[in-house]
Parts: sequence; structure tokens; C-alpha cells
Amino acid sequence: MGESRHVFLVQGSAAEPYEVLIVYEGNEFNAQCSCPAGNNKQLCKHVIGIINYAFIGNNRVEIVSDNEGEAFDLHQTFSGTKSHEAMNDLDEAEKALKDKKAELKKLLAPFEKEVKDRKKQLQRTLLL
Repeated sequence: MGESRHVFLVQGSAAEPYEVLIVYEGNEFNAQCSCPAGNNKQLCKHVIGIINYAFIGNNRVEIVSDNEGEAFDLHQTFSGTKSHEAMNDLDEAEKALKDKKAELKKLLAPFEKEVKDRKKQLQRTLLL
């Protein structure tokens, strides 16, 4: 199987959409994005969003190019690769983090209420 290239336009925070390039050959692929993080050779949320859509079918980014279906078609190509495993691991870690944040929010709620009440108490002493 030869090299295959896919370019997606993803709407980010800038007025102009970012360009996400996915290149794969065999079981290896490269992904790049034109956003500031991508230009600094960092893995950005736009690339993760396209890959997540390809692997899991969960579209976390707004694809504004007319080839959104190609992102989902990448699933067959990436299935069973190390990148697929890594994306699944990332997805599980994000879910665990979300759960822990919810737990922490519940644990912190009484302390936040106490701080809020003490601020009200202070405010009452300052108002004559």
C-alpha cells in the first residue's frame, strides 16, 4: 500500500480554519497542524480530534472542509496500529481524569461553601 494523504480544515479559535494533514503508509502515520501548537511541533487538540474521530467516531473538532467522511474512513487504516492503542489509552486517561475532577469537585464543595460564607460574614462587618 502506498502513501496516502488527507487534509482537513478544522475550525479552531482563529478566524481562519487550521489545516490538519494526516499522512500514512502501511502501519505508520504522521500528523501535522497549522495551528500555533502544531507549528511548534506539539501534538494539538485539532490533530487529536481528527484521530479521535477516526478511531472512536467521536468528533471533538469542527471539520469545516467537505471531506469529513474521510476522517471516519481512516478508522479502517489505523485499526490495530500502535497509534490506535495509544489513542485508546489517551481516551481512557481523559475519562479517568474527568471522573477524578468530578470527585474532587464534590470533596471541595463544603470548603468552597465555607469560604463563600466567610466572605459574606466579612462583607457584613465592613458595611455600616
